[in-house]
Amino acid sequence: MSKKWSEARLYQNQGRFKFPCGQDYGLICFVGDDQKIGAVTEQYIEIIHGQDTPRPSTLRFHNPDVPQPWLRKGESNHEH
Repeated sequence: MSKKWSEARLYQNQGRFKFPCGQDYGLICFVGDDQKIGAVTEQYIEIIHGQDTPRPSTLRFHNPDVPQPWLRKGESNHEH
């Protein structure tokens, strides 16, 4: 949470729609037993699958509450 992540963005486990639909679910809902947390920044947290295998894959869970580098000024993170 020191990197501007809210408790809900990290731990919320209930939403308006059935998992994984919607944006109501926190990071913890996407991390399984065979996955690990990688880099933690204000913009994203990495989820690494198969870290101890020859071909690990990394997914980034983006924080919609902070500016993202691919959005230009005037664009919004929120749907209208």
